[in-house]
Amino acid sequence: MQKGIIAFVIMFLIMLILAYIATHSYFQHESTTTIPGFSSTVTVPPPNSSTSTTMNYSQHASNCTNFSMYSIAANSIVSGQCTWSGGLIGLWVAAGNSGTERVTITANGIGANSITYVNQISAYTCKAFYENVTLPAQTYNVTLQTGSGGGSCGSASVTLNTTTTPPPTIRNFVYNGDFGTGTYGGWDVTGAGFGKGPLNVTLANSESCYMGQPWSGYNGTFFATTYTCGSGSYQGNITSSRFLVNPRKSFLNFKVVSQEDSYLYVELLENNTPEIVAHYNTYNLSIDYASSSTFRNVSMDLSHVAGKVVRIRVVSGVTSEMHFIAIGDFVLASRPVQQSGIIANISYNFT
Repeated sequence: MQKGIIAFVIMFLIMLILAYIATHSYFQHESTTTIPGFSSTVTVPPPNSSTSTTMNYSQHASNCTNFSMYSIAANSIVSGQCTWSGGLIGLWVAAGNSGTERVTITANGIGANSITYVNQISAYTCKAFYENVTLPAQTYNVTLQTGSGGGSCGSASVTLNTTTTPPPTIRNFVYNGDFGTGTYGGWDVTGAGFGKGPLNVTLANSESCYMGQPWSGYNGTFFATTYTCGSGSYQGNITSSRFLVNPRKSFLNFKVVSQEDSYLYVELLENNTPEIVAHYNTYNLSIDYASSSTFRNVSMDLSHVAGKVVRIRVVSGVTSEMHFIAIGDFVLASRPVQQSGIIANISYNFT
């Protein structure tokens, strides 16, 4: 009888010890949770740990022809798998509010190889085309890593879809913004208003090809203009290549000569829709003709389209050479250079 009581006490003590160990171990181990449709792990460090939180959502394999992953968190890593039958595929990325993104695409070893085909990083805040890439037929691991913040366009994302024609190149600057090539390369030209090429301002000064006083206040050599040195004037416009507005460089600075006229203006286009329309009057800075050939500094605030892809369009709907526009030196900058008294009127059409 005494032995039975002793055995019972020993078993009871063993059970208490095991229960303590199990409870202590539970609170020291990292916790995990599963989200339906994902094989998901959210790692939470134990108390007093300095390890940062890491998110790793592993999506079940799907078809790469229409594959997307998103993350709303900064400093996160999201991964998934997709299968591809082989050929050209388009890669689209967005850094979102995280500011920067990195995407890697690697064969997972089930297919032909385990090569890393994509390893890129960008600050494309809103969704933008990055590149076309040729991938062999196999299954791929896709990983999206987000930055530490500073963006302004919602979720970070990576998208794969079939692309037969590469979209136009999207740069983070105004291509040929100073017309330094001596041509309208990178700009679409409509009508005859801006001539066959930019005006060589230095040469025009040597040939007295100006209105009033010689050209002044310019940098470089070439400017786009509807002024044709007395040989007539025509309607037309020029439109820049697409460029991405960096939130840290959200001012479009440039130089202009223009008389106030409802048919002379500069537009900012998003998806071919005018978001900003600006008319300028550089003549009002002087009572003589000196202003008619003096370039003035102006700026457009593009903060409302930061992270978006836009174009510049310069429009001339007049046929009188007395009312002309000369423009150039387009550059994205962190600060404006706007001179007072030049804007005749400006309208914003942001949605």
